[in-house]
Amino acid sequence: GDKFREPGIPEDMYYLALIESGYSFDAYWGAAAVGIWQFMTATAKGTGLRVDWWIDERRHPTRSTTAAARHLAWLKDQFGSLYVAAAAYNGGSGRLSRGISQYAEALEGAEGDDVFFVLAEQNYLRSETKEYVPQLIAAAIVGKDPSRYGLKVDPLPPFEYDSVRVGPSVPIAAVARAAGVELQQVTALNPHILRGVTPPKDSLWVNVPIGTHEGAAAALAKIPAAER
Repeated sequence: GDKFREPGIPEDMYYLALIESGYSFDAYWGAAAVGIWQFMTATAKGTGLRVDWWIDERRHPTRSTTAAARHLAWLKDQFGSLYVAAAAYNGGSGRLSRGISQYAEALEGAEGDDVFFVLAEQNYLRSETKEYVPQLIAAAIVGKDPSRYGLKVDPLPPFEYDSVRVGPSVPIAAVARAAGVELQQVTALNPHILRGVTPPKDSLWVNVPIGTHEGAAAALAKIPAAER
């Protein structure tokens, strides 16, 4: 929620990730969209995320959410409507811009969110994009009051972690040993580290379980560079 409040995006838009990925860090679609927010590589890099052989921050649990909120804020500023922004998130801002220009006559007098609904009535948007905004609205309505709709939701604990600065070419297994925890606990907190090791040319903040970062940092500092 905090990631969305800062750029002024209503928290209801968080349900966009439910539609995109079911909140799965590992979600991967055929068009090479990745992570909770299903970013394409170019869009992700445009928001400041790192995407390369070693690191894919589209899978980072918090940085990807910050990037999604930033991207939605840009789209909202561009189109003047959250619903059109959501449609552009799914269908591409270029396609939405072209549609608004192409159907300017039909859209005359439409403002704000009405622009999406009028454009959706034209034979222009893909069915997936037409259905996207209604799905988002429905997900937010149900998600905020699931019991009203006969659903029982068991909330997960907050996704919390500490971080430790780790030098180049350090295996995540070594970080787990230094933190005194199982490797699976550290890999689960770092789905964006793709090769099980920090990049060879730069240091990296590696997420570790709450309360283990000081011990991990001290233990890593004692390991000779050659052994790391």
